[in-house]
Amino acid sequence: MEYLVKDKKLELKYQPGKGAWTYHIQVPNTKHIVGKWGFMKVAGTIDNYTIESLNLAKLGDQDKLISINSEIRKAINKTGGDTVTVTLYLLTSKEVGEDIFLKPVRRGIPRYSSALSDMVAQAR
Repeated sequence: MEYLVKDKKLELKYQPGKGAWTYHIQVPNTKHIVGKWGFMKVAGTIDNYTIESLNLAKLGDQDKLISINSEIRKAINKTGGDTVTVTLYLLTSKEVGEDIFLKPVRRGIPRYSSALSDMVAQAR
């Protein structure tokens, strides 16, 4: 796994009126990453809170952003302007595919989850 950032101190930014992006972190050295929304995902930790999958968002020709929702903010007890310790790595296309297609099935329709997982495993 190749880290985008490892144990890096970053600011949890607050910008009112930005909807889901009101609280976000700008991930340094990521403007070179190319991909479409939903297919650029990261995993890692924020203040030791485990992140399984978050979308990277484009911001023009700047470094990418990750949105920090209320569940994460409450768990790490941080708000806008606070510094957080971030470790993130880019998920592979295989991991992104599993996140997009298998995660919802596992959450909502457990009886189909193992059958779909078996089909994906056989297709590999």
